[in-house]
Amino acid sequence: SSCKAFEINRDANGVYERNFCEKISSNNAPSSRKDETKSSVHTKLVEQLSTSDVANYDLWTMSPPCQPFTNTRFAKQQDLQDKRTHGFLAILNLL
Repeated sequence: SSCKAFEINRDANGVYERNFCEKISSNNAPSSRKDETKSSVHTKLVEQLSTSDVANYDLWTMSPPCQPFTNTRFAKQQDLQDKRTHGFLAILNLL
């Protein structure tokens, strides 16, 4: 299996790397998970991703910001014009 993570915050990348990028030992892994996990963390804005960064991956997870789309009383409700949506839109265009 293989996993790539992209985040601009170096501290967040360090936490992700410690939690998810350890190699799975073939001696300790269940028989269905004997292969080593190939994981990598990249300090990069989502807007800077290229097709080579995202090739050959079947599943994407992300957490786009909710603030541009919320209906709370004090929300600016700028929808896709809010700059916080740029990363989300870049991923949609790339995929």
